[in-house]
Amino acid sequence: MFESFVKNPPKDIDILLMEGSSLGRLNNQENFEKEEDLEHKIADVLNNTKGMTFIQMSSQNFDRIVSVYRACKKSGKILVMSGYTGLMLKVTENPNLPNFTWKDVKKIEVEAIKKHHITVEEINKNRSQYVYILGKGYLPLFDKAGLINQNASYIYSMWSGYKEKYADVIDKMKEAKAFMVDIHTSGHADIPTLKRLVDALKPKKVVPIHTFYPEEFKNLFENTEIHNDNEQFNI
Repeated sequence: MFESFVKNPPKDIDILLMEGSSLGRLNNQENFEKEEDLEHKIADVLNNTKGMTFIQMSSQNFDRIVSVYRACKKSGKILVMSGYTGLMLKVTENPNLPNFTWKDVKKIEVEAIKKHHITVEEINKNRSQYVYILGKGYLPLFDKAGLINQNASYIYSMWSGYKEKYADVIDKMKEAKAFMVDIHTSGHADIPTLKRLVDALKPKKVVPIHTFYPEEFKNLFENTEIHNDNEQFNI
């Protein structure tokens, strides 16, 4: 979508409000890793995990869920999700996203009533076969079943600033001596991408938003105009 946009950009742009989350995190030439890169890294972890794999990530990060599913396919694993994650995918009405109608996608349940349901007990029979996107409520059951152990893997796939929120899970994995790894990339644009966008749109002014480093924009774009939060200005 981005490529088609920069090839056929809108004309006569007065002001471009531009986010800058990558400023201060990357230099002017660095790029964020792509989802394809993460897919390969996740697949490597799955292929080398003797136990169950747990993934900490947002249920609304659909690109990442697709990457996890594709990694499962590559490594011959089955993806297990909570009902909430499944619902988030369902409301998109996109049949190409992982869903519970697919034979290699299961819904975690206390009791398996339907064909696509799976219980902790069933997972425990062949624990290395399953990859679970962590949802609320089931971690104690996995722990009680002995699935959180030194043979398990824990992939943290979110912004590092959220780790405090998941400290109890992280501590549990550390205590069990599970293999732990961060595999994540930002959904924000890197600096080379921001430059391509400005070059394509040719706005009269660039106004930084959503960044800790608005002054850095002046080093990137000559027509930068900085405004404070809640400040009104005329176009």
